[in-house]
Amino acid sequence: MSERIPRQNIRPPPGLERFFRIGKMIDDESIELAVKIIHLIRGHGIYKLKPSKDDKSTYMPFLQVVHDGWKLAQSIIADKLIENLTKLKGLEETKSIYHQQHRGQDKDAIIERIKQVQIENMILRRMIDSIVWAILDNENSTIRRLPMKKSGDNLSIQNIEDTRSFVDDLNQCPFTIAIISDITTFVHHGDIVERSLSGVRFIELKSGQKGISITNTAKTAQKLNCAIASEILTRDFNTKDKKQYTRTSNQIKRNEDLASTLKSGKGPDALSGLEVRIQETKIQVELYNESLVLCRKRLEDHGTYAIITIDNCLHIGMYKTLEFAYVGFSSWMKGIECKSKIYNITDSFHDPLSRPLLSLDMPTEFIIEALKGDIIMVACLDIQAFYDLAERTYPNMLSLTKPPSLVHLEEMQIDRLALTMTVDGDAGVVYLGDGLISRMVFDLQRPSNILKMQYERSGRYYYLPPPTHGLAD
Repeated sequence: MSERIPRQNIRPPPGLERFFRIGKMIDDESIELAVKIIHLIRGHGIYKLKPSKDDKSTYMPFLQVVHDGWKLAQSIIADKLIENLTKLKGLEETKSIYHQQHRGQDKDAIIERIKQVQIENMILRRMIDSIVWAILDNENSTIRRLPMKKSGDNLSIQNIEDTRSFVDDLNQCPFTIAIISDITTFVHHGDIVERSLSGVRFIELKSGQKGISITNTAKTAQKLNCAIASEILTRDFNTKDKKQYTRTSNQIKRNEDLASTLKSGKGPDALSGLEVRIQETKIQVELYNESLVLCRKRLEDHGTYAIITIDNCLHIGMYKTLEFAYVGFSSWMKGIECKSKIYNITDSFHDPLSRPLLSLDMPTEFIIEALKGDIIMVACLDIQAFYDLAERTYPNMLSLTKPPSLVHLEEMQIDRLALTMTVDGDAGVVYLGDGLISRMVFDLQRPSNILKMQYERSGRYYYLPPPTHGLAD
């Protein structure tokens, strides 16, 4: 069974695509480059200087070499993206020629090559995403505020080249890391994401005297917050200037909303358009990464497969071949009558809001194996078993309700009924969405820990802080 992208007239068995290895969809040269970048992002600092817990003076030199690795990785990725975008332009032109000449087989081959280059670009960009996740301390609630609904994809050779010189200037400082926003998959605020010793900034770039003047006018109008003042300030603008003024004003407003939301914990969400509330939790995140490491060892001992179940509801399988993965895991789920969706660990490459593969708290060797396809890891959250776990642990916290026509609820249902709960405060009844599955599958967060955090939101939970001094004998 081939994992190359199938042609339109060839259909794989139902569900087989869930077990495809993303590393088998790109060429060996691209895999070599990806492995090099993984080491730069995840290991460059450790390989050069391992920080000492007992010697704080090693922290800043370690930070510098970590940044060195990230900066070099970004440079390599930017070069490769420019090369691939040029390649895609040529392939698209060739496809059009073959279409006009009715050369169907040749056109199909070009289409497959286009998809391979697009997959390679996606992998490269998700690697950059992992750096931004690290810059933002892997904070999900912050990261989910950065994409915007219907923002489009600004990846282009022109945008990379226009921004790169500014980023290179910022990155001259050893303790600063600046990333080109457009080469990420999810940062739609600002042209550059920068983290320095002063904190995180999202920087908008404006070049030319006209652009700077329009930006200053937009900022003035925003402060005045008056339609009449805005009209007076722009009365000498031509049609092109007014369009740029509107775009700039919208950017300023979005950045202000983002800053306000992150600072206050509530505000408009640029992705959904809804009012959101970011709640701090006192619950420590619990991962099952150590169980995965043991599962990987069992796979090596057994030779073909290893399976594990987390909290009686999250089923995970590791395999070395596509055939064993497809037949073995599908048979397991059928045997236990679990009909929930099956996820591949590399599905995170297709989801800008999930934790990138490179950001997982797992050994670098595991990350490389998963990307290359030396191992296939799939997971399935049994929604009924997850609901049963909630009932045993926190009775009556969750309810089953007929959902409205909302997105991101498709997989968190039982017999077309959604999992809902009442939360503390003015939010009322909320629906448990597929984002929770993402945290369990791609963040490696334990289902029981997810439920504990939901219980905290319910208002029934009380927290006793740990004692600040030792107990008396």
